[in-house]
Amino acid sequence: MYVKYVVELTEDERTELEGLVAGGTKLVRKLKRAQALLAANEGYTDEAIASMVRLGTSTVYRTKRRFVEGGLERALNDDPRPGGSRKLTGKEEALLVATKRRFRPIMLTAITTIGGMVPLAFAGANSIGLSYTSFSLTLIGGMTTATLLTLLVVPVFYTLFDDAREYFLESLRSMLGRVSPTSSPAAGRPEPGKY
Repeated sequence: MYVKYVVELTEDERTELEGLVAGGTKLVRKLKRAQALLAANEGYTDEAIASMVRLGTSTVYRTKRRFVEGGLERALNDDPRPGGSRKLTGKEEALLVATKRRFRPIMLTAITTIGGMVPLAFAGANSIGLSYTSFSLTLIGGMTTATLLTLLVVPVFYTLFDDAREYFLESLRSMLGRVSPTSSPAAGRPEPGKY
């Protein structure tokens, strides 16, 4: 069933819409809806408005319906979109993104270095004349340790230190917020010019 919504703007609503259209710095959706309402107020059909403002006829229809049912504010602005609240804080999201971006290059570097040292670790002095076994085992151990530190320990300690910093700052703010004006160092000083 197709319902025809008639838009009749008050003088204040018309002035607000004309100001919105003339401003040009607002969101495009809001601007186009304002243009559609102004054209509807002048009596244009939905198809003509859609052609002039470059909107779909269904968008013109919905904009007019929202105006008639909820007023100008509802017609111009989007309703809140459904969805859950954020599950991660900004810091947690940053850690996940950084870990995802760093994981592959770190692992490839570690694997190729360790893979290159494995033949030296198992080769004796007979095959190349010198024994590089202790050097290769040290390098393999160092790369493994560095990889674990980089991927696991550093992000964990970053999070712990950042949480401790936030706790310290919050404690400091609460202590400074409780300081009375009479206990401040400036309270015992005379005002400038009064001795």
